[in-house]
Amino acid sequence: MGVGNSTSELVQGFEYYKTDNSKLWLCNNLVGKYGVSDIELVGAYDINKNKINSDVSEAIFTSPNQLEEFVKLKNCGIVVEKGILEDDVNPNLKSSIDISANSTEAFKKLLLEKKTWCNAKFNFFWFGYDI
Repeated sequence: MGVGNSTSELVQGFEYYKTDNSKLWLCNNLVGKYGVSDIELVGAYDINKNKINSDVSEAIFTSPNQLEEFVKLKNCGIVVEKGILEDDVNPNLKSSIDISANSTEAFKKLLLEKKTWCNAKFNFFWFGYDI
């Protein structure tokens, strides 16, 4: 959830390590029985109106994200959907984006209607520094 700088780094990193056999800088080639090539993005959610309805490969470079492109990404076919906002937004972020969020009930319904199953979910939180 959240298609910010951390998600940008994660998505680009997955693609990088799927194509780079050296695995240089990768701490662990496996997590349990799963390797990088086993990881597949199945959903993305955000509250930034400019990211919603965009392919993840484009949304990760949408303002206010600041992480530079370090891997050329193809359109991945995962469209960013409207997330939820259950707490306050960082004041700097609030002034730089148009917020569009689902209610908790609408978001639950969205997730339950999906036919995709996953083993893990990554949830990235703002942690207070600018790049």
